[in-house]
Amino acid sequence: MKINIIIQARMSSTRFPGKMLYEIQGKPLLQYLIESMQKCKTTDGLIVATSHLPSDDPIEEFCISVGAQCFRGRLNNVAERFNRCIDAYPCNAFVRVCGDSPLLDWRIVDRLVQIYRGKNPEGKEFDLVTNVGCPTTPAGQHAEVVNSDTFDRELVWWMSDEQREHVTKVFYDNEEFYDIFRVITKPLRMVVDTEKDMKRFQEWIEILGTEPYNFNYREMVAKCL
Repeated sequence: MKINIIIQARMSSTRFPGKMLYEIQGKPLLQYLIESMQKCKTTDGLIVATSHLPSDDPIEEFCISVGAQCFRGRLNNVAERFNRCIDAYPCNAFVRVCGDSPLLDWRIVDRLVQIYRGKNPEGKEFDLVTNVGCPTTPAGQHAEVVNSDTFDRELVWWMSDEQREHVTKVFYDNEEFYDIFRVITKPLRMVVDTEKDMKRFQEWIEILGTEPYNFNYREMVAKCL
């Protein structure tokens, strides 16, 4: 089973134009995300999907400079862009990641992919594995694993403009027709005041081992939530 990461990115953001290549400490925003996603251990490839507009030429040039694959398609019909991207870079499923999440933890992506690959209570393959909408998952730590065949079947002209722009909205709008696995993380409570807290602590230690100090906060959260 081949699973690629597809990062959607554009320079024409209305709230912060050009943010994808805005540099912090000499490194463009997009590079932070690419470098994190390149650490994933469960995926097979990474592609940046941008538009074919001249304003996004710098994104393609940047991808070339860092050795990242780049695919270009329509600006507003992002669903079609993704569909053509998976035609150009065939895969059984893809991880949808937004370019404006430079701090996305690769461990969270790995967990979602592991669930998609069958490490879930039902032991099956879903149309969509997602942590989008989970109230305890911070904005910027969201990702989705999408079955390519299902996505290809659903990319039809009856999709609304909003669904084409937001890629996976068609799944959430029609949940009764799809197999969706929602990853609901536990509340970010790490103190031990009650028996319930102690039970949670015990569960975390079973995952982390008896030397949890070997992990930083974000690592513990990614492994245990």
